[in-house]
Amino acid sequence: MIARKRTGERRLDAEVAVGDNAPGRMVLLRTFGELIDHADSVVTPLLVPDTPVVIWWPGKSPEAPAADALGRLGKRRITDSACSEVPGQRLLGLAAGYRPGDTDLAWARTTTWRSLLAATLDRPVGPIMEATVAAEADKPER
Repeated sequence: MIARKRTGERRLDAEVAVGDNAPGRMVLLRTFGELIDHADSVVTPLLVPDTPVVIWWPGKSPEAPAADALGRLGKRRITDSACSEVPGQRLLGLAAGYRPGDTDLAWARTTTWRSLLAATLDRPVGPIMEATVAAEADKPER
C-alpha cells in the first residue's frame, strides 16, 4: 500500500497482479484525498479468507505498524527505515513498537555484513592438537 499526500481529489489507483511474475495475488493500491485515512476499509473487501496478508509500506510507514488500522489486517508488516530522514532513529522507533510479524528491510541489507562478521568470528584460534571422535556402537555411520 502506498499512501500519497492528501489532495482535494478522492481517488484510488489499483493494480492487480496474478500469475508468474507475482507472489500469489498481489494488489498495489494508491490512495488519494480522504481515502488515505480509510485505507483499511478500501483493502478489506479485497481480502480472501484464510489467505496470508502482507502489508508493505515502501515509503513512510506508521510509528507502530501492528497498531495501524491497515497493519492489523496483515500477518506480516514490512517497513523500510532507510526511507526516513534519520534511519537509525526510525529503526529504534520501530523497535519500540515491535510486534511479531514486523519486519524492516534494514535487516535484509545487513546480510553481507553479518556474513563477514560470522566468518571473522568462526576462524579457529590456533592449530588443533588433539580431538576425540565418538559414535554409538550400533550406529557407527552417524
